[in-house]
Amino acid sequence: MVPGGARRVVMSLLDGLKNDYSLELITGPEDAPPNLERQLPENVELNVVEELSRDISPVRDLRALVRLMVLFRRKRYDLVHTHTSKAGLLGRFAASVVPGTRLIHTPHGLIYGSPRDIPGVPNNDLLRASLLFLERLARSRQDALTTLSRSEARQCDELGLSSREHTHTIYNGIEKFSCPDSLAVSSRSEYDLDSDDLVLVSVGRLSPEKGYDDLGQAFGVLHEQFDSLRLVIAGSGSERSEIRESVPKQYRDDLRLPGYVENVRKIYAAGDIFVMPSRYEGFGLAILEAMHAGLPIVATDVGGVPELVRPEEDGFLVSPSSPEELVVRLSQLLKDEELRDRFGERAR
Repeated sequence: MVPGGARRVVMSLLDGLKNDYSLELITGPEDAPPNLERQLPENVELNVVEELSRDISPVRDLRALVRLMVLFRRKRYDLVHTHTSKAGLLGRFAASVVPGTRLIHTPHGLIYGSPRDIPGVPNNDLLRASLLFLERLARSRQDALTTLSRSEARQCDELGLSSREHTHTIYNGIEKFSCPDSLAVSSRSEYDLDSDDLVLVSVGRLSPEKGYDDLGQAFGVLHEQFDSLRLVIAGSGSERSEIRESVPKQYRDDLRLPGYVENVRKIYAAGDIFVMPSRYEGFGLAILEAMHAGLPIVATDVGGVPELVRPEEDGFLVSPSSPEELVVRLSQLLKDEELRDRFGERAR
């Protein structure tokens, strides 16, 4: 239940199913909000498996597997839905000890071929190969696999993680919301932004795979052309100081890092352009929200993002780890208000 798209999807599923089924959420303690139990619908039971963590630890992982096996044998669930790679592996093997349990797995993006600085993803090639082998074994335990994008479904087929027959692409969704002018005014005031500032915004974890250091570099170059340029990145994480340092010292006062923001509508309302510089992205829920808010998009061509952003129609796609391309495309939009408006309307 670390912050991000997977957690939001799981919470949405629990909310959508709460009236028709008896539900339980099984998770590790890592980065889960302290008030998680209060955030769940009343009839959803919470089971925290203390040994379940993102990082690979053979001893802890074995203990987590045993804990899950005992739990599944005792509860005898009709359906187990596993999410993400690590919990998905342990959950599928544990559930397989109970005859009759149906099993769905959702990877939320594949780690194979992804950058090596994603939290919980091993850098060692042999270890990655071992995980891939285990994933292929786990395939026989699952009744269905759902992916966030068609490209992820193709990868699962090519890697032998699921057959086409049992793979289903289900795009993430969002609730409708509005960003009235009054919210834009109050949000800019809250983040110390003037009405005539040009504001780049982004929403995501402050972690290496999100590429915010690339955006910081691009922001410094662009600021030399656009004196009223400001950058707001909402999210929590370990890379806060690294992101700040990626921006040239003379422009750091124009960077806003408000941390985790509960009502992200405020961020979209304050912005002129939404930027997602990720080196790895399973889907990109924040992109979908920014499009709904009517913002033009500049994002990297990774994961499911190309299935959201239509280049030259509602935004631009750039190569990952390329501050230079970010500068080119952002400059194009910053110079042309009419283009920003046209892209934003199409995005909505």
